[in-house]
Amino acid sequence: SPVVWGDQVFVTTAVSSAETTDFGTASPMSSAEDVSSHRWEIHALDAETGEVRWSRVAYEGEPRTKRSPKNSYASETPAVDAERVVAFFGSHGLSAWSHDGEPLWSRDLGTIDSGFFFDPDYQWGTASSPILWRDLVIVQADGQEESFVAAFDAATGEPRWRTDRDEVPSWSTPLLWDVDPPQLIANGVRAVRAYDPATGELLWELPTDNSVIAAATPVANEELAIVGSGYRPLRPLYAVRPSARGDIGLGPDAQSNAGVAWSSKSVGPYYITPLIHGDQLYVLYESGVFSSFYLLTGERIYRTRVGSGATFSASPVVAGDRLYLASENGSVYVGVLGLEWVLLETNPGPEPFMATPAVVGDTIYLRGRHHLWAVREPEPDGP
Repeated sequence: SPVVWGDQVFVTTAVSSAETTDFGTASPMSSAEDVSSHRWEIHALDAETGEVRWSRVAYEGEPRTKRSPKNSYASETPAVDAERVVAFFGSHGLSAWSHDGEPLWSRDLGTIDSGFFFDPDYQWGTASSPILWRDLVIVQADGQEESFVAAFDAATGEPRWRTDRDEVPSWSTPLLWDVDPPQLIANGVRAVRAYDPATGELLWELPTDNSVIAAATPVANEELAIVGSGYRPLRPLYAVRPSARGDIGLGPDAQSNAGVAWSSKSVGPYYITPLIHGDQLYVLYESGVFSSFYLLTGERIYRTRVGSGATFSASPVVAGDRLYLASENGSVYVGVLGLEWVLLETNPGPEPFMATPAVVGDTIYLRGRHHLWAVREPEPDGP
């Protein structure tokens, strides 16, 4: 997905040397065949005009693993703060640049073999994005072997801490929950866990009967953190309290406890990040089913379908009092926040949207299959 800081938009890409790439919007089990030499790149664009200000190559060579046809080798979203932009390319390194494109540092974290753990021949590539917190860059790297979360000095790239995880491959980005004390929540198949982001110490653990693929990123406000996953047939979703500590696992018939406010075994999203706005939780599913729940109780408010036959990978976003849902068929659906789903507009697009839009001021940035689009209200005297 694109990220914006000031007057620049940053995007990453992996450019294949092959004449054609086997890309698809479906979710096949098999791996893509294209393992030709690639260039892993980061680009900075002028946020107003779209002009490319600079481009840098982070890594060049043959991929260390295969990927899913629905995944690229640069699915991770970069992270940016006032000093730097950081890109994590999984098996192909963690790198940082200044806002002017000056290389700051780069680290090789080794091969991260993320795929179907029931059959390691299926390699799907990585997708967990880096996060910046205070003076740290934090990454979650779950693979067939040696899964871990780790923190690096944001200025130098030097390791600060690393915590091993008893986990199989996952694709979720960790969440920095800004409560007291702060918590780093990492989704996983075997457990949802929270760590002290300053030290990597485990704060709480929620062992799960989780679905066999964990890809959705947690979200939170000051009251609850929402985390789950939704690969059929089990689609769990949990609402965790900030006071949670230690083992907060649920018994076979329990839906809540001292650490878990509520839970469900059937409403978790597969890989789309949920959305919290006010006292409502919005969950979009890859099939186009869209649900809203009361955040504090988990009670469903409505369930609808968006788009006739539309499928989704991008997460929903809010601008003003509007919901924007960008689809794999290229259409962007605009609805109203509230207790019922009201579709205001269907905006057909020219290419698939797989990445979550970025909303800054009066502009929505949409990363399509071939282009980056900036959409904003026209000037009163403009075209």
